[in-house]
Amino acid sequence: MKRFLDVLRLALISPEAMCIGLLSLGLVLMPQMYSVIGVILRANTDVWKYTITIPLTLLGTSGKFSRQILFPHNNNRVLLEWEGYNRLKDRAYFSVAVCLVCSLLALLIWIFQAAIPLSWLTALGAVAWFVPVVTTATAYMATFKVREVLERYR
Repeated sequence: MKRFLDVLRLALISPEAMCIGLLSLGLVLMPQMYSVIGVILRANTDVWKYTITIPLTLLGTSGKFSRQILFPHNNNRVLLEWEGYNRLKDRAYFSVAVCLVCSLLALLIWIFQAAIPLSWLTALGAVAWFVPVVTTATAYMATFKVREVLERYR
């Protein structure tokens, strides 16, 4: 039960949740601006090449960073015996899952972009593009922190 609550807290209080909240707030407060951006997005055919490319690339990068976090090159024993290892593992899996969901969202946007309302096209596109950036940046910073901690307790 405690681990479930930790994962729930991880999902609700995270940089990704803040990013989704801010983008949702923008959709509610400024739907006209999102519609104008949607018109530009729908008219520009070059943008759709990157709709799937960016989230998929970040999915692979996030997976690589998650692997580096969970299995650093040296001194794995200290990390594996740490009592917070399960929380670290949950965060690594969460990062990959978020990037996977955003990649699927980008695929759906790419397929159904003509049927999606303009403001929602912008909002969903922003979520599919920006949330994986936040997730991958967090994982990237975590690789440095894990390496620093392992060097300290070597």
